[in-house]
Amino acid sequence: MEYELISAARAGNLELVRQLLSEGADLNARDAKGWTPMHWANFENDSDLVKLLVDKGAEINVQDEMGRSPLAVAVRQGNRDAVGLLIRAGAKLETRDKYRRTPLFVASSWGDKETVTLLANAGADVNANDERGRTPLMMACIRGHPRIVEILMAYRADVHAETKEGYTAMLAACVACRADIVGLLLDKGVNVDDHNSLGYTALMVASRAGCQEVVQLLLARGAGALRRKVDVLRL
Repeated sequence: MEYELISAARAGNLELVRQLLSEGADLNARDAKGWTPMHWANFENDSDLVKLLVDKGAEINVQDEMGRSPLAVAVRQGNRDAVGLLIRAGAKLETRDKYRRTPLFVASSWGDKETVTLLANAGADVNANDERGRTPLMMACIRGHPRIVEILMAYRADVHAETKEGYTAMLAACVACRADIVGLLLDKGVNVDDHNSLGYTALMVASRAGCQEVVQLLLARGAGALRRKVDVLRL
């Protein structure tokens, strides 16, 4: 009966799901990869089925073999109704998948501003990093999502956080040649000559990456001005 329930959930057959549950099917049954009917309902963007399963008491924080929770699946599928429903039902916001990515990390990577706002409003950690030390802000910078950058910074995302390789949000934007994001970070108060723990500045990284548009922007905003002044004084 559990196989039939999972199949019905995958097919979005709401009435059959109701029938099977009334006959005693395990609403938390798992398939071969650890997905429950709740996972499948979110994968298929079936908010009505999600609501039914929540109302019946389905486990909403169960994770599959890759560590993905129903909330993470809903986020990845862009099902904002289901995201809101799961949050209101008490879904954990900081569940991490195999790569230590949280739902907010995923939403930021995909540029889903509505979902990012939902999660941030609910209290999701805007600085939760993945296995490489990348934060949601860094991913928004790399992927070129300026609106996400603005939202995360409004929720006090740490612009100085570093990956294991020493990249900050600014340096990540420089490597990705995202002049628009670099300009936005500067407008939000990031110092043009800020450096990471290894001493690398945005100008250094953009130059090495061959991102001329970013280099010109940084120079126009005064990058290296202090160093040039010191060099003149040494003459």
